Amino acid sequence: MNKKLPILIFFIVLIFFGFFGEVKAESVQFQTTLEYNLHAAAPIVGSPEYGKILNFDSSYYWISRPVIIINYNAQVLDSDTGANISSGSNIPVGKKITFHFVPHDYSDIYWFGTGWVLDSPYGDWSNNAEPSTPIRCEGKDYTSSLWWGGNPHGTSANGLYSLFFPLRVNPPSKTVTETNNLNCSSPKSNGDVECTVTNTGTVSAKMNFLDTFGYFYFRYAIDRKEYPQLCPTTSMFGQDYGGRCCQGSNTPLSLASGLTYKLSIPTSTISFSFNSTNGTVPTTPRITCPSSEAFIDQTKIFSFSSNVSDGKTVQYGIDTDDNGADLWVPDSGAGSGIIQSYSRYWITEGIKKIRVIAKDNENNLSAWSNVCTVNVTNNQICSDGSIIHKTSICPIPPTPISINARLTPNIVNRGSFCTATSTISNLTAGTTCNIYKTGQESIAYSDQNTSLNDPQLEPGFRYVYICKDSTTEVARSRELYCAANPSVLER
Repeated sequence: MNKKLPILIFFIVLIFFGFFGEVKAESVQFQTTLEYNLHAAAPIVGSPEYGKILNFDSSYYWISRPVIIINYNAQVLDSDTGANISSGSNIPVGKKITFHFVPHDYSDIYWFGTGWVLDSPYGDWSNNAEPSTPIRCEGKDYTSSLWWGGNPHGTSANGLYSLFFPLRVNPPSKTVTETNNLNCSSPKSNGDVECTVTNTGTVSAKMNFLDTFGYFYFRYAIDRKEYPQLCPTTSMFGQDYGGRCCQGSNTPLSLASGLTYKLSIPTSTISFSFNSTNGTVPTTPRITCPSSEAFIDQTKIFSFSSNVSDGKTVQYGIDTDDNGADLWVPDSGAGSGIIQSYSRYWITEGIKKIRVIAKDNENNLSAWSNVCTVNVTNNQICSDGSIIHKTSICPIPPTPISINARLTPNIVNRGSFCTATSTISNLTAGTTCNIYKTGQESIAYSDQNTSLNDPQLEPGFRYVYICKDSTTEVARSRELYCAANPSVLER
């Protein structure tokens, strides 16, 4: 194998800024391009009979001029409601706000290149930028696979190797500085700071992610069954990766000189600025969400309201794509607290979100409301209540059971009774039909067939046929009256 594996790098930088009343979090991005190669030495593995199974010495370099990107995110929140306050909003004097550092996620860190077979791996956060122990091969660290050719009893072994380069970054300390027109409490353990607006004018602060550092590490995985000599069961090796054994070193990657490479990350800052007045701003809108499930083309109605000071009107900005207000309603504004509504349907599947913000006629903005989430699917409801895909055919409901019954008076030895006759159509398996005295739970006569066998019913009562599927009633006849006087048939 060639001792040098150059990796060409292609890079696009995206920097996200906060827009007035629109974004949910504001971000700052650190990016750097290394001007040198990083080397990895892997341990010799195997047993004496196999000799040197795999030995990557420090002359091999695996990463050439990588580009590294790290994103930090922060928010300012209404301390009472938890709603996001976008930079540029109006805030009244006396309002409590929280400068919130959004928790780190592994996807905040990534480095990538093109031109070889290199994927674009993520990084992750760990105290002191320490690697995983025991050694693990994780999907977020995967870069590529390569075929390593050689002699199993020589310096290397044939095989398809999956390569992983974990980048681990120490979470930075956080501070809030250069506060203006704010009285702030001591920071919480996560760096968050709560402040109270003290004066009119510009309210501002800086949220800082202090200097930190990171290291690259090396992992590789190979098929355990096909190459058992490469997978010794010693404590220095980690778990399987998709049926393959994971190996490597917890020694950070180094420069050509042999010195450990330490990624230095300088302080990054996000600045926030607001306007403060003695007047009041609209209250955070109260939004009523419909059910969280919808079908394509099914209309959902959202209602909301906000309170403003006397004499003011209010409009509502509706955000349907998590990117700020798409439209404002009503055109001429509404009175304080008057509920407004917005109808919406979707033509594509997926998770849809709706939120609103209030603005009075002096352009004072509220915080954003809570988010309504609707899961839109391409389904339909059938007449039996079942939900199926829109391209499927609903089940055909069974033909209803019909009952045609009569009572006939009879006189035997000067006594009288009634005989019931019936015809029951479309009776399904498991369904039973019985005769009940009206208003009573007891069965007057049990019939398991589609016609009765001349039951003798006591006169002076009303009767009804009821058919049940298990315990659920599925059909009922009209009431039938067996008169005490045999000359009276039915009423």
